[in-house]
Amino acid sequence: MGIWGASALLLACLAGAPAQAQSAYGCRGLETDAAMAAVEGKDGVFFRLLPDLQSHRAMQGQTIDQIGALSKALETRGTTLVLLPVPGRAQVMASKLPAGIAFSGYDPDAAHAVHDDMFKRLDAQGVTVADPRAALAQAALTGEALFLGTDPRPTVEGSRIMAQVVAKALAAHPDAKDLPRAGFTTQQTGDSTALGSAMHAKLQAACQDALPPLEVSGHVTTGDDAAQVNAAGVVAIIGTGMTGTPALNFAGFVSEYSGLRAGAYGVNEGGAYAGMSSYLTSLDFAQTPPQVLVWEMPVWSPLGMQGDQPMAELLAAATQNCPVSLALTGGADAQSRSADLSGIAVQDRATLALDTDGVAALNVRFDFTSADGQVRSRAIYRNPDQILTGRFYLPLSGLEQTELRKVEVVLDQGFGPAPKLSICPQEVTP
Repeated sequence: MGIWGASALLLACLAGAPAQAQSAYGCRGLETDAAMAAVEGKDGVFFRLLPDLQSHRAMQGQTIDQIGALSKALETRGTTLVLLPVPGRAQVMASKLPAGIAFSGYDPDAAHAVHDDMFKRLDAQGVTVADPRAALAQAALTGEALFLGTDPRPTVEGSRIMAQVVAKALAAHPDAKDLPRAGFTTQQTGDSTALGSAMHAKLQAACQDALPPLEVSGHVTTGDDAAQVNAAGVVAIIGTGMTGTPALNFAGFVSEYSGLRAGAYGVNEGGAYAGMSSYLTSLDFAQTPPQVLVWEMPVWSPLGMQGDQPMAELLAAATQNCPVSLALTGGADAQSRSADLSGIAVQDRATLALDTDGVAALNVRFDFTSADGQVRSRAIYRNPDQILTGRFYLPLSGLEQTELRKVEVVLDQGFGPAPKLSICPQEVTP
């Protein structure tokens, strides 16, 4: 069932549900709100119909194979991949769900079964998964708030527990357990930080009374010994605002519990790919890949619903094997360049790599001309909130039999002085 079909089903079910208890914040029509359909749970905790109350969020087999291939590609660079799937808030905070939630179609047993099966299949591909669902759910039984009530992100305590799960996975991993460690200490600062939130703003628009403010207590993690810290192994945590929000101190907690130097970069609401595409296409990764790369993603991120470009880009960028250089010539204007493809045999699963030479382009279009004169266009669009590296990777799938003659590359701005275009022959297979 597609996402819109699922949404319609949830709305239809809720329309026939028993009347909900009176809102504690004067909220009206949340279940059918056009901006963001949601239900109000207990103690100021809200759940979005999509994705919080979806029961089935499984990765398809091809996606799992590709993540396995990415793990192996990173391994050739000396980097250990650890997947950190952030569970849905309904899976963790079931006690906060409102009465009558069964009418939404949410089935916690089905959600847990799909969740566990997905990670068993990833494990079979050799992918290390640090799954925090059980630890978070156990902590929630004590009444601890582990996710923010009106925002998808975890609380500081939720971040701490997820960091412990990551540290445990690293301590057991054969390629990470012997990395040099250092001592790190986390302390509360006594300050608090107010977080901006699109979810909070949309909910507030449907509620008469003020919702609780999104504030988190300040924490800071410091190394106990500078020399040991400088010698410790490096963990890059890449994902979304779940781990990349500095006020939640996720990277600090990972350092505290693992003894490794950790840094985090995430694009809030950026899905699984925005942060990863920025990092893997960066010079920082190309020149100094980390010993450990933690890829954080919400379990509801639709990895297989964005075409083949995002994952092909990660694979090619991780491999850094693009030996076939193509000469770029001037195009129609400063924003375009052309390359002759005559005599180039496009292999199966080949990827085209573009380096704009330092231009922070938000999008790029490739216009391919074949021997019969037909023009086929493909484009890549970046999230406006992610770091723009000026490097793009486009899979050439479907063009192998078209006898390509040339490609025109069009940016949303001018090129740098020495742009490069090359072909990466083939992705790493699992």
